[in-house]
Amino acid sequence: SNLFMKNNKPNLKSAYALETVEDNLELYANWASDYENDFASSMDYILPNQVAQIFFKMGGKGPVLDVGAGTGLGGVALANLGISPIDAMDLSDAMLNEASKKKVYRHFFRRSARKSSSLKHFVI
Repeated sequence: SNLFMKNNKPNLKSAYALETVEDNLELYANWASDYENDFASSMDYILPNQVAQIFFKMGGKGPVLDVGAGTGLGGVALANLGISPIDAMDLSDAMLNEASKKKVYRHFFRRSARKSSSLKHFVI
């Protein structure tokens, strides 16, 4: 891919430059193991916790489908609030592998939300 060379680490700029599913798969396969240190920690990424807090305050409860689960930051935030069960869906096997290490998900689905017509049942 032209997004990054093997010697350059993936970053937010390369994520915004994604154009194809193949680009997406390559970027996140290369970024998955370092994503939380490179992006989430260094940029004080608070979105997963904020979304979980709002969901909880609005009376949200499981089951939850974490679409675009990535490394599982959102699932951890939900689980910390006692919300379960939580299922993970992501396009990237590498990201789902990282998410599985969190031990908060019940099931894992590798697919794109764009091509999942069955998601209409989950959308509120």
